[in-house]
Amino acid sequence: MTLPLISPLPDAVINQIAAGEVVERPASIIKELVENSLDAGARRIDIEVEEGGVRRLLVRDDGIGIPPGQFALALRRHCTSKLRRAEDLARLISLGFRGEALAAIASVSDLTLTSRTAEEPHAWQSRTDAAGQAGAPTPAAHPIGTSIEVCELFARVPARRRFLRQAQTEWLQVLALVRRLAFCNPLVQFNLSHDGTRALMVPPVLDDASHARRLKALFGNEFASAAQAVELATPRLRVFGFVAGPALARSQSDLQLLAVNGRVIRDRQLAHAVRLAYDERLPAGRHPCYALQLDMLPEDVDVNVHPGKLEVRFRDLREVHDLLHSAVRQGLGDTPLPAAPEAAFAYQPKLPGLPPVSRAATPLARDAGAPARAAVSAPTGDGDWAALLAGRYAVLLAAEALTVVDLQAYGRRVLEVRLGLAPAGAMPTRPLLLPVRIESRDESARQSVEAALRELGLAVHPLGQRTLALRSLPRVAPEIDAARLGLTLAERGSDGAVQWLAAALAAALVVPAGLAERRQWWQHWLARAAEAGVTPEDFTLRLDPAGLAQLMAKRR
Repeated sequence: MTLPLISPLPDAVINQIAAGEVVERPASIIKELVENSLDAGARRIDIEVEEGGVRRLLVRDDGIGIPPGQFALALRRHCTSKLRRAEDLARLISLGFRGEALAAIASVSDLTLTSRTAEEPHAWQSRTDAAGQAGAPTPAAHPIGTSIEVCELFARVPARRRFLRQAQTEWLQVLALVRRLAFCNPLVQFNLSHDGTRALMVPPVLDDASHARRLKALFGNEFASAAQAVELATPRLRVFGFVAGPALARSQSDLQLLAVNGRVIRDRQLAHAVRLAYDERLPAGRHPCYALQLDMLPEDVDVNVHPGKLEVRFRDLREVHDLLHSAVRQGLGDTPLPAAPEAAFAYQPKLPGLPPVSRAATPLARDAGAPARAAVSAPTGDGDWAALLAGRYAVLLAAEALTVVDLQAYGRRVLEVRLGLAPAGAMPTRPLLLPVRIESRDESARQSVEAALRELGLAVHPLGQRTLALRSLPRVAPEIDAARLGLTLAERGSDGAVQWLAAALAAALVVPAGLAERRQWWQHWLARAAEAGVTPEDFTLRLDPAGLAQLMAKRR
């Protein structure tokens, strides 16, 4: 008997094998494409589905886009912008990282990639051939961002197409997936249509009211009105989300969501922790309803254990299990909320902005590594918020007076002091799930910015001659607008590194839109300023009756 010879598989066959692991149905394709959009910093994602996604699906975003010279690499297996070294696997902060999805999808369907970056005067488009290889890019009309259209799924693999369900079943899978992704990313607008009809429109969270509307749109009126918000944290882990009581239990487990660092997962042991918290209150055959997220340090979770990234492995499963169990029991009213711990969870894995649940009961995180300071009485900062002008000037109403505070100048001074407390190169930092993109004017400017960021101990990686990716921020950094921060970091002035970073962070401050959140945000700043010995008086203009009279007299 002649033994068969060992030979390498053709790339087309390799990609189709990978597609068997990554591409199960239209919903799995949308999951991969939406995760790429989120990694690209998208704030709006439009999804179009026809015949359940089997005939056609489209995912369009407003992210940073793909340069036309990298189209071929984007569609080649094991090519990615999110991973550089083997060591990066231990601290992944992006949703995608394998570089398999687009190549696998293109091998079993007709794929069209259209994208435009801010540097390009117009968009470019590339279509894949029968072997899944990208054609030469051609000019196209498209706003900044990326669109990927997938048509005739499994047309090249008819045997696999026969395993797909009816179009309505596939559509329901897509709808359930988009709801989960939207819950995990509250700052992103999602629009979903099916066969030309709008099925879901979820605007971004701006305040408590918009958050309530979003929750209702995603999970229905009954869940939104009856579910209890929960939040519990340790120094390395935070659990937050919503839990419904036994009265809302269902015959199917179709309203159960678990996510880790923004990634929707399946985990029997964590589901067991939730079920155990209900004790005997659930009737036989009934399933609880919940939507819960876990935020943890990237090094505490291994996401590289499943081709579709649906399963993860925890460094300390017992801690995760117990904290999740405790959080659910609190949501069910079994135990009171604990007192604020000495060290609360400090890692913020998402884009800066409002979290998906109210933070009113969350203790302020103490900055690890900062020296202890004597208690300082907070400055008055009296007055209620009346307006925010140009995103920079806070107008406060006090007794018989108006107070105007320059938030940018005030924030810069506070940050300068707090950033300056850390020894050179040893500033406590936290990783970012989505890196901040920094575009400098030329290579020399990029090198200057990179050197300053590295001097401060921040993780930064070059993406090109003029482009950097900032992958961490100081723990004392406030909530910031990532796009604005990238622009303000792009140019270095004559200031030192600390002063330059403080000015950039202050210029990118995000002030919450909701009145309650805005008040809490202001009290947070006053407390942090007091610790640093900075008072708002130096950055405040007080317009009492006498001052207003003088001002009006000058105008006459």
